[in-house]
Order: sequence, then structure tokens, then C-alpha cells
Amino acid sequence: MTARVEADDGALIYAHSKFRPTAEAEKLLDALPPVEHPTFFIAGMGIGYVLPALERRFDRPLMIVAEDDLALIKAALCTHELTTPIRDGRLVFLTAADKSAVHRKLSARNADLMLGFQLVATPLARRYHAAFHEQIRNLLTDFVSYTKTQFVTLMKTARTSFRNAALNLPAYLDQPGIEALHNRAAGYPAIIVSAGPSLARNIEQLRRLQDHAVIIAVQTVFRLLRSLDIRPHFVTSIDYHEISAEFFRDVGDVGKCALVADAKATWLVPDRYAGAKYVLHHRFLDPLLRGRVRHGELRAGTTVAHLSFYLAEHLGCDPIAFVGQDLAFTEGMFYLPGSPIERIWRPELGRFQTVEMKQWERIVRNRTILRPIRDVHGRPTYTDDLLFTYREQFHNDIAASPARVIQASEGGAELAGAEALP
Repeated sequence: MTARVEADDGALIYAHSKFRPTAEAEKLLDALPPVEHPTFFIAGMGIGYVLPALERRFDRPLMIVAEDDLALIKAALCTHELTTPIRDGRLVFLTAADKSAVHRKLSARNADLMLGFQLVATPLARRYHAAFHEQIRNLLTDFVSYTKTQFVTLMKTARTSFRNAALNLPAYLDQPGIEALHNRAAGYPAIIVSAGPSLARNIEQLRRLQDHAVIIAVQTVFRLLRSLDIRPHFVTSIDYHEISAEFFRDVGDVGKCALVADAKATWLVPDRYAGAKYVLHHRFLDPLLRGRVRHGELRAGTTVAHLSFYLAEHLGCDPIAFVGQDLAFTEGMFYLPGSPIERIWRPELGRFQTVEMKQWERIVRNRTILRPIRDVHGRPTYTDDLLFTYREQFHNDIAASPARVIQASEGGAELAGAEALP
């Protein structure tokens, strides 16, 4: 079989070597460095001669193929016997530069990608749909970064998470489960209040909205909202470190505000919280309880903001709006203006050291992982690898959500799939 396509410059080119396509595919693989883990990202498959070459050379290779020409994929499948890698799930096709599709197709193979992969760029990819291949490479790089950050966080916190789940057992058994809240706010809007710098722009508006929407606060802003006489309906906690309990110190009467805590959250938070509380289920509790008691659970969230989003969905809220969810260093600030950290800085402030300079110092401390991006207004700003990972998870969550999602933060990074308010 032979195939010609129209290159990006308008010329007609062959989708394979005109003379010895099998030998050329082997030659392309000869140029690869030594491979310890046989995972390959193939940019531009042509009519697929490189795929059986990989099958012959390596033991059960994982082949991730970026190709948006479905006719070429059909030609390759008609030309070569690829039943075995397809049946084994070792042949994955990425046919669109769509972030949610890339995450969905590669999530089952994240361990293979973290161990390392080799790029196999065919000559065709340089001349045919080059923009698509560049986009896919960027999406793949972002996915690997996102996966690595999640894995490292999981490994670092595993022991403490299990300990907290066990210590939260009294609160888990003593309180109702999250299933009691399912669709309790169906049809009502939800506002998720996070601690990004842009919150300073619209925090006062929350007081007028607290009787018209379900307000879900992350633990970081709970004391601030209470000090401003803003009464959230829910506050969420997920952080494993004991310092999180400080967000609930001296908050006084919490009224009808209910705490929703992940089982991995430090046990001091449910222990200290005086109002209604719901502790989510964790699989670690199953062997301890032997199936006698099992409360509901929400999806696993990376941050309190993710947990708040899943809670809003569980409540049946629609639309769901974010405020203070920057995921970037808005206007050169690391912390929300007026945060307690500014009181700690006071002895250092003076003519040659301002609050703004201290905020910027905190950002550049992570200069090795900073990323330049554009904010919701199109202005240049910075994020870092950790915030980028959180943003990637939000993109996936928003794409899968049945609710209308609104980015009302008035600052910070864009959220793909969320409607940005002007």
C-alpha cells in the first residue's frame, strides 16, 4: 500500500519511505538511545511501518501514537497486523489536541510514562500537521508533570494520611455521612471561596450573596470570612498537617456552618470544630470497621478547593462559581492582601522593603519551578508546577461536570471549560 498527503506547505508528499519503508523504520529506531522502559511516543505514524518494527525489537512496548489523520490510521491498520498490541491495550491513539481526551486515554498508563518514554518523530511529522504534533507534545509533557506531582505528594503523605484516618475514626462514627447531603441544594448556585490574591476584589460582595447561594469556604479563609461577618454554609478541610487546625482557632460560634473533612485531614480539625461535621469515607477504614459502618465518599481531591467543588456537585448545585481561585500569582502576589503573614513581616518593612517586595520574594523563592502564563485578562503572570498540577485537575473536573462552572475570581489563571466573568 502507498499513500500521499498534502504537506503544510501545499506539496504532495509520501506518508512513508518510497523505496524501503521497513528498513527506514528500523533505521529510525537505531538512532534511539538505549531504552530501559519500552514506552514510546510516536509523532506522525504515516502508514505505520514503525509500529511492527517496535513490536519486533522490544518486549511488549507501549506505543502512544499522535495522529489526527484517521485515513492514515485506517491505512496502517489495514497494512500491518496489530491485533496483539491493540488487545493488550499497548497501542493508544491520540487523534485530537484535546487536554481532557489526552488525560482520559493516558491516565491508565501514567506509571509507564513516569518511568520515562522515548520520542519517535517520523519525518512526516515535520511537514504534515506540524502544529498538531507540537500541541500534542506539549499536552503530553504537561500530563507527565501533573502525574509526577500527584505521585510524589501521595508518597510523601501516605503514612500521615493513614494515621489521620485512624484518628478521625471517632468523628467518623459519631456523625452522619456525606450521603445525607446528596442533592440537598439542587438547583441552587454555589460559590466556592478560595484564598487567592484576587479574593480581595470581591470578598465584600459575599455578604450580600450569603442568603442567595450556597457558600463553601476553604479552611484557609474561614477565619477571615467569620471576622467580616460572612457566614459560609460549609467549610472544607483536607490538609494532613497539624498546622491546619490553626485556621479554626478562636472562630467563636460557627452557627449552622458544617465542616466537611476528608478522612486524611489532621484529626485536630474535626476534634476542634464545634459545629456539624461530616468526615468522608476512606478505604483504610474498611478493614478496621469490617463493613459494619460505611459512610459516603466524594472523589479524591488534591486540595480543599477540589474537595469544595466535589461537595458542590454532590449537593446538586448549579451553577458553581469560583472566587479567589487564582492558581497563579496575581499581580505579583503570593498571599491574599491582609493575610496574617504580613504581621510577621512588619519588623522587616521600611523605606527599602515594602509588602509588595516581600510578596515577590516569596514567589521567586520557587524560581526553578515557575511557569509564565497569561491570566484571565490576557496579562502576563506566573504560576508554578504545583499550582499548574491543581489547574490540570480542575480542567478535567470541569470537563466532566454536568453543572455550569463560572470563573468569577477576577484574576489568576484561566480555567478551561469555565465561563469567565468580565
